[in-house]
Amino acid sequence: YDAAAADHAAYEQARTLAGQLQGASDAEAVAFRARLDSLAPAPAAGGRGGRGGRGGGFGGRGGGGAALAVTLESASTAAMAAAMSMQNADVTPTASEVTAADQARAQSSTVMAKWNALRTTGLAALNAKRRAAGLAPIMVPRE
Repeated sequence: YDAAAADHAAYEQARTLAGQLQGASDAEAVAFRARLDSLAPAPAAGGRGGRGGRGGGFGGRGGGGAALAVTLESASTAAMAAAMSMQNADVTPTASEVTAADQARAQSSTVMAKWNALRTTGLAALNAKRRAAGLAPIMVPRE
């Protein structure tokens, strides 16, 4: 559950950052926003959005499908699904439930590492370029 909550909070922060960059036209800001959008896609019209497709990015059936890109929201969804499947269980989790939890944990770890790098070093580099160009820095919203 904690991973799902952290992933979703990071998604919300990323979308807020993307909103701050909405009107920016400089190349660095546009590239940074594209990186944000790859980790935290904008919500689809009428939906929560940003999930990267059903199944949390585990790929297609039968081994023939390409894996969908893992996003902060898809990792959150996978972690929550894994947690909920074992929430009220009075029995030992099944092998598939343990595998799903392990996969969700790995997805969360991977996408959070990308987010943390973008939020820290990536944003610092962007802000250095913005300051040099006389533009206001972009601030990470508080959690």
